[in-house]
Amino acid sequence: MFDGVLNTVIGLIAEKRPLLYIGLPGFIMFLIGVFFGILLLQQYNQMKYFSLAYAMLVSIFMILGAIGLFMGLTFHVLTRLRAINGK
Repeated sequence: MFDGVLNTVIGLIAEKRPLLYIGLPGFIMFLIGVFFGILLLQQYNQMKYFSLAYAMLVSIFMILGAIGLFMGLTFHVLTRLRAINGK
């Protein structure tokens, strides 16, 4: 039973709708990283204080967001190529 559920979830995520389930959360995480980056730059311009916590949030969100976005795009292209080839 667990194997059937796991295969269904992986099939839904990686094969059916990769842009929705992987790419969109990656894009949202990237936007959150941009938001924290803007806050970091504003704080530095106003107080001349560089917050390491904000810098870590910016780097983590932007790296994970970019990875998710590119994984979603890659899975989407692979799914389209498989559909074109008839497999």
